[in-house]
Amino acid sequence: MSLTITPYWDNPVWYETDVQLALRDLTSRGDVLFDVGANIGGLSSPASRFVGPSGKVIAFEASPRTIATLNNNLTLTHCNNVYVEFAAVCRSEEHTSELQSPCNLVCRL
Repeated sequence: MSLTITPYWDNPVWYETDVQLALRDLTSRGDVLFDVGANIGGLSSPASRFVGPSGKVIAFEASPRTIATLNNNLTLTHCNNVYVEFAAVCRSEEHTSELQSPCNLVCRL
């Protein structure tokens, strides 16, 4: 399977345009960025370029149906500074609900 996520500057039809523009404007080289609910990497991929090789993107994804595609897309787009965590993220344990698949639960980040 191959799916390429085109960098925002190469494609006039951006994925979540307003979010990508905010990420571009609010991040700097060397930053650490958390992508909670990374899905297939539509924001992790451009964020990887925004923070540069000295920065990091930590991509959290809880869906076992999505995690392989996320990893594949990050490999295809050469995002070597993105670290994928197979986990759900919540504010506190009181805000959790039962997930339909086994995964880790990360609370109080």
